[in-house]
Amino acid sequence: WAVMDGTKSVSTAKDFFGLIWAVLLKGKSEGAACALCDRVMNTILSGEADGGVEQVECESLCWGLRKCITICDKLRNALATSSKFPCVAAGYCPQVDEIGELPRCRYRFPSSCEPANMCAFKFPRCRLSAGYLKWRRFNAMMSDNVGALASAVSRMPKCGEPGAHRIFCINEPSGVGLWCLRISYLLAVWACIQSVRAIETPGGDDDRQWLSFWIIYLIMQGFEHVSDVLLSWMPHYFEAKLVVLVWLIFFNGADSLYRTVHLAFEQGYKQLVQWKVLVAPVVVEWDEEDYLDSLPSRIVASVKALGGIKKAFQGLTSPIHVLDRFGERGGRQLLKEFQKNAPRYLQVHLGGAQG
Repeated sequence: WAVMDGTKSVSTAKDFFGLIWAVLLKGKSEGAACALCDRVMNTILSGEADGGVEQVECESLCWGLRKCITICDKLRNALATSSKFPCVAAGYCPQVDEIGELPRCRYRFPSSCEPANMCAFKFPRCRLSAGYLKWRRFNAMMSDNVGALASAVSRMPKCGEPGAHRIFCINEPSGVGLWCLRISYLLAVWACIQSVRAIETPGGDDDRQWLSFWIIYLIMQGFEHVSDVLLSWMPHYFEAKLVVLVWLIFFNGADSLYRTVHLAFEQGYKQLVQWKVLVAPVVVEWDEEDYLDSLPSRIVASVKALGGIKKAFQGLTSPIHVLDRFGERGGRQLLKEFQKNAPRYLQVHLGGAQG
């Protein structure tokens, strides 16, 4: 075992001296520097260095050679601060992402660069164009963060929890934002009370206001639930949400928004019918005979005996009047038919007035 350990040390030393000598002879040769960096990285992570990465002694690891010590120090820093391959993060190996190695720009006489779609001449040499570099950085950022974002959306962790990403997490509000969130909960309770009152009052205008509010509120809560990881980081998000809720509740904003959206859909539907994309349904209005056919035969006979629907129903102001005019059994049948319709609106025509 002693002979094997000695042979391994001699081999390691030979590799280090060969690579460092190549770097010293070729100056800033990227290939030699990258190979040396890879060897140092392999030594740090293979267990040849005692202890963890933080305890690596670069001077003893590199046999006191300055070039190797410099690489080792940069690798330790890259391991602690970057998620990329340390030799790439430290600048010793070419930048490589999911597409491949970054292209090399070559000068072409008299003043152009190749490849022309990626490179531009910036005195004194050719460099990658700014737009292409930004696109590569954006692409790399998206590929690095898409996994973290998907995990955060599925788990919805709060910032500070074990395993939570430092950015893709739910940033809980504080200060004014926290008070706005609490007030929004109270407004939801107030909306519940007003909705119950709307059910008990006649007419449908307030019903439309509160039904529209709860539809909008449900959409807001659903959208917030799936995107809270991003929305919670928006400046003044909870303050803006409170302003929207106040407008929806106290300024009939829900009803106004419903009317606006409904009108837009109506106009869109008419346009699609005009373009013959959709076919408008044919509505056949009922006449007096159609209505009589829907009533029980006993009621139809009574209505016709009284001179038709207009005369038969004229002057009816209460269920007692219905029972008096059509009898106990026929009146109850007619009242039952009225209850099936349950009209929400009553259209009144003013025949005359005195004042």
